[in-house]
Amino acid sequence: MVKCDATCGGGVQKRTRYCNNPYPSAGGSTCSGMAEETLLCSDNNCPVNGDWSEWKVWSLCSSSCGSGNRTRTRLCDNPPPSYGGGYCNGNNLDLDSCNTYECPIDGDWSGWSPWNICSATCNGGIQDRTRKCDVPQPSNGGLYCNGTTIESRPCNNINCEIDGQWGTWQEWETCNTTCGNGFKQRIRKCDSPSPYFGGSECMGLDFDIQTCYQDKCPDAQLQTKEDTTILFPPVILGGVAVAVCIVFTAAITCIALFVFRGFRPGKVETRKRNGSNTKGIGELRVTSQQHDFDCVGRARRIQSGVYDTCSNTESNVYANTQFAADNIETGAHANIPCNDEEVYENLKTT
Repeated sequence: MVKCDATCGGGVQKRTRYCNNPYPSAGGSTCSGMAEETLLCSDNNCPVNGDWSEWKVWSLCSSSCGSGNRTRTRLCDNPPPSYGGGYCNGNNLDLDSCNTYECPIDGDWSGWSPWNICSATCNGGIQDRTRKCDVPQPSNGGLYCNGTTIESRPCNNINCEIDGQWGTWQEWETCNTTCGNGFKQRIRKCDSPSPYFGGSECMGLDFDIQTCYQDKCPDAQLQTKEDTTILFPPVILGGVAVAVCIVFTAAITCIALFVFRGFRPGKVETRKRNGSNTKGIGELRVTSQQHDFDCVGRARRIQSGVYDTCSNTESNVYANTQFAADNIETGAHANIPCNDEEVYENLKTT
């Protein structure tokens, strides 16, 4: 017998014989039967080593950004190991990096800034405050912060002060006297607009005065302390005028009191008929049919063109006068003592 030609899985073992015992001869027949006999041998299964199948598809990446991992697997089943065969060489798991790009970073808000200064000090304004989308800033395609970067609110909802402004002048009133020198006035109102909400009143005066002249008044005889008879027309000003003439042996007193928007006396000095001259701030020249003299006085806060009273202190004589003075307020009046002077008709200013 020869040796089996396989160690497993089925082999063949052969043996042979010869027709030589004896050889056929002298016409004898050959041996009957097979000269070779075959036997099966080693019919036990051979060990089968395993082998890998194809890789399966990759798994999803473990991260959408910022470097993740993915895997794939394979099986040792092509064929699987059997009958004591060896397992597949190598790994059944494959690991790979994925999504290695930077992740998008969505922005987030910082805190609000302090409120800024109101846009108006009154009548309602707006003040704002801001914030930034920088904690963190959006990057790598990240989303911007939800909401607005600026917030507003009303402020200073108090009424603004409105300063008064003058309206237009009204028409001139009629002259306040029917004869001689007088004055007329016009007024205006602080109503364009009127002051509101603590606003200031209009600057200046609400009236204006202008001199006017009517026909010459009938002459009136006045007596000085020297019993000198002179002519003097009493002039009525300011809507209310009282002229009282009292005849005394030593003196004649003629009082004209005019009241219009205030009365402010001032210190007065006079220029005597003998030519001596002590001047103040405002000059009054008084003339008559008999004499000429100057009554020079200091008139405080009396506007040029406003009538006032000149007096003779010794003889207690007063007469209506008209001033031309500096820094004198409109509508004021003052008594001007003429000191030992006479009072005459047609008082004029210079």
